[in-house]
Amino acid sequence: MSKFLVHEWHPEFAGVAGGIESFVREMIEFRSNQDVTFLNSNYSGEWNGINCVKIPLKVPGINLPNSLKFALGLSKYLAFEKPSGEFILHRLEYVLLVRLFAPRASIFLFLHTDAQLLTGKNSDSKWRFAPFIYKVIQSLALRFSTIVFVLNPRTFDYVSGLSGSLTIQIPGSFHPIFQLGSSVSDFKKTGVVWIGRLETVKNPILACKILNQLSETMPTLLIGRGSLADECKKVLRQEVSRIAECGSRQELASILATKKYLIMTSHFEGAPKVFLEALAAGCVVIATKESDTENHVDFLKNHIRIVPDEVEAFITAMSNLEQRGYIPLSQCELNYLANRSSSSVMRDIWARIELKS
Repeated sequence: MSKFLVHEWHPEFAGVAGGIESFVREMIEFRSNQDVTFLNSNYSGEWNGINCVKIPLKVPGINLPNSLKFALGLSKYLAFEKPSGEFILHRLEYVLLVRLFAPRASIFLFLHTDAQLLTGKNSDSKWRFAPFIYKVIQSLALRFSTIVFVLNPRTFDYVSGLSGSLTIQIPGSFHPIFQLGSSVSDFKKTGVVWIGRLETVKNPILACKILNQLSETMPTLLIGRGSLADECKKVLRQEVSRIAECGSRQELASILATKKYLIMTSHFEGAPKVFLEALAAGCVVIATKESDTENHVDFLKNHIRIVPDEVEAFITAMSNLEQRGYIPLSQCELNYLANRSSSSVMRDIWARIELKS
């Protein structure tokens, strides 16, 4: 049966490099022989062996958020094209549209975070101004979905009691391209990097302050784009630190392969791919508790430090790690990471979808 994967941004042509876009890319790459049509706002044509259909964002005379424009375009597509098949969705709002226009379709919802987090004080989502409405949308979407795949243990606990559908927790994953740590000698790995969207939820201003201090003793790099870019440039000491925009996955993999540390300063995360990508590349991760959504620290104690969201806490952890020296991943730790390779995680997801088809 045909499957329609729906997501606003195309990971190749939208100029974004977020976790959901990476997840979508990997779903497509490791789909086996699935017949998939990708509905998105950026590209029409063949890509990665699948058919892509562009949903126009233009709404003449009205200034609306892109997500709402896409929802309106998606509604028009569903109403006129009447596609027959199953739908794979990554936003709650789209569940309601698909159920309205295709009432008998199977819906597989991937939940990267929940309404409680998305409408909280540290969120950068516009839904934080209408929390009640979004929670109603979440409640309906959970009820209308055939399977809800949850990428965050905290979110799984939160929605399990709310969903009338089969709810499955899936592990975080990383693309095999990031397993480059062994290709760079330990003594050649140096410096610290922060990677993420330059938005409030990621707390990049704290990252800039940390990098300013660390830059006196090691190379530092901040990678990202977003509404706080100008503010970050003002805080960051450009003569010793530099800021770069997100590159390709290959470029990020190459950067992580040469870096010794990754710092994560997030107020909250859904399913942070960069956490596992850095570990797979042989980095040590220093992060806030909210960044380690799957409690990887319980299994990788030598390679993760959980600290409060304070500059001095990060600096102290880094100093202690520098004094300790690098400890290579053990076989047990390598096995733990191997089970989270997206090649195996995505194939398991597709198998579950096929069983329910």
